Amino acid sequence: MITGGPWGHDTITGDSGLEREWLLTNGLGGYAMGTVAGGLTRGYHSLLTVAQRPPRQRVRLLAGLLTTVDDGYGECPLWMQEWAPGVLSPGGEGVLWRFWLENGQPVWEYQCRGLWLRYRLVMPFQTASVIAAWEWQASYPVTVRITPLVSGRDHHRLGSVLPTWEWGNDGFRATWPHIRLSMRIPGTDFHPRPLPYYHFYYRAEAERGLAASEDLWSAGGWVIPLPAGVGRVRGWAWANDPEPDGDREWEAEQRRRSALVQYAKEVNLPAGLALAADSFRVTTTSGQSTVIAGYPWFTDWGRDTFIALPGLARSQPEGLRWGESVIRSWADLLTDGLLPNRFLDDGEVPDWSSVDTVLWWIIRIWDWGRRMTASRRQTFWQSLLPAVDEALGRLAEGTRYGIGADGAGWLRLADPNRALTWMDARIGDWVVTPRSGYPVEINALWINALTAHDIMARQLGLSSRWSSVANLLAQAFGERFRHPDGAGLADVIRLDGSRDPAIRPNQLLALALPRPLVGGAMADRIMRTVESRLVTPIGLYSLSPGDPAFRSRFTGPPEMRDQAYHQGAIWPFWLGAYIDAWRAVDPEQAHLRAKTLWPIILTHLDEAGVGSMSEVMDPTTHRGRGCPFQAWSVAEAIRLAVDHGAATAPKASRGSD
Repeated sequence: MITGGPWGHDTITGDSGLEREWLLTNGLGGYAMGTVAGGLTRGYHSLLTVAQRPPRQRVRLLAGLLTTVDDGYGECPLWMQEWAPGVLSPGGEGVLWRFWLENGQPVWEYQCRGLWLRYRLVMPFQTASVIAAWEWQASYPVTVRITPLVSGRDHHRLGSVLPTWEWGNDGFRATWPHIRLSMRIPGTDFHPRPLPYYHFYYRAEAERGLAASEDLWSAGGWVIPLPAGVGRVRGWAWANDPEPDGDREWEAEQRRRSALVQYAKEVNLPAGLALAADSFRVTTTSGQSTVIAGYPWFTDWGRDTFIALPGLARSQPEGLRWGESVIRSWADLLTDGLLPNRFLDDGEVPDWSSVDTVLWWIIRIWDWGRRMTASRRQTFWQSLLPAVDEALGRLAEGTRYGIGADGAGWLRLADPNRALTWMDARIGDWVVTPRSGYPVEINALWINALTAHDIMARQLGLSSRWSSVANLLAQAFGERFRHPDGAGLADVIRLDGSRDPAIRPNQLLALALPRPLVGGAMADRIMRTVESRLVTPIGLYSLSPGDPAFRSRFTGPPEMRDQAYHQGAIWPFWLGAYIDAWRAVDPEQAHLRAKTLWPIILTHLDEAGVGSMSEVMDPTTHRGRGCPFQAWSVAEAIRLAVDHGAATAPKASRGSD
């Protein structure tokens, strides 16, 4: 099934083709990724990047395959690359005619010198491998040369490493100190000829103010004579041993993806979004379930995992069971009342600098149990309630980073040098968006987490020490956080007692969580403020454009981007909370607004990361920026479709008999 495109020659060549990217993943943190036009524009682009300790410690192995057609009178390259800004050769984009996603997998069609050639990539689930297939129809005999390029480095760092080579009749093996890459195209001849390929220029890295050039290595190549008529070959590359059964793995992956497509139809979800969601679900080395926050550079992040969990679960038949496994996996990590903010690709010790990950986790325990049968719910809640109580107790009495409850029970962040909320950008020691004190969404999450414990305990026939404080805080919330100018709720009550007047989407959580904390006139003011100052067709501004601190562009080197990250950048994932908040105020308006947003979301699926959604959007151009494939952006779009009926076609009116 075509789940993206098809796009024709004019759309997929030149800058347009280089700015659109495709992604395949293997459920272990490994991936393949590149541009629709075929040229490498990021150091992350590869046909096989694998996780040595899934889903982390990722190594870029197979950077690409260069295909050239020779009919005896001349050569026709089917590939292209940028070698310096604006310098592209050898011009393979001129013969690229169509590109599409078939069940989420990239397919290219070329026409050149009497040859029609279709090239496909498949990444089998739970294997460190990739399969390439070439199908052709030739008017007369031609020869195809396929040259592999290898890298052998950490996927974050440019600078390929020369391997030790071994060659076989139909393939090669490249070995580095800690990993090995092998590739075969059965039934063909491989011709050894190790060579460096110099100065690959990565325009996307240059635009991000990063190193943007490196050399790659080739082992030689396959020379494949194609007779007139039709034919097909497949080849596969894999990390370490054993060699996969490429044909069997190909068929198994097609069946797996077809099942996801069929389920998407049953729940009225665009199949492309279901397949996009599948890319973020991963299994760790120890067999536990977690979520990759985004590709290519993020690992598993706690906050992202639990915000994205409902949407990702909606897209698969076993979503409830999968979500339960994620929740249980993270329970094992609870330390000092906190859960990790993120795991680092190159380290064993996680980053704990997050106050809200554990609060989202508790709310998801409550939420997930409500979806279960009574007996299963009881077992689930009984097993986790002690950990929930322990976490709330540690937060209340005080834990790391100056996190703790004050005498009235409000959750306070006492260290001004820490960035502990989702607005966590730092440049050196500078916290770009200081939010020490009492952030509005943190206290909304805190009250909901306290409430979650109370409800779960009572349903298990137990008492909760958090019941009274949750109710007292909930009753006082609206007045406590009232905005000084009447614009809904203040973003932060600072440590000195003053109120931060910045207009941000954070106040939506006072309405969007399972226990809404305001109603009536205050709820109306929040929604009017958000509608008039923050909402765009593709997400919410992180800061009102009328604020003097607003940054109007998300471009340039890391320092410039970090200054705009939470000071103007548009975040698509906030659309979920925005519609949830409307549902608390006016369910009919929630449905209408979700349907209004839906066409723009579908349009974005054809841009940036095709078939998926970007992390952020530029505040001025509304073009995708940041990570091109982001879990919580995709997940919240899925919730708009499934929970709020955004993708539901209007019912046809009945004519007269």
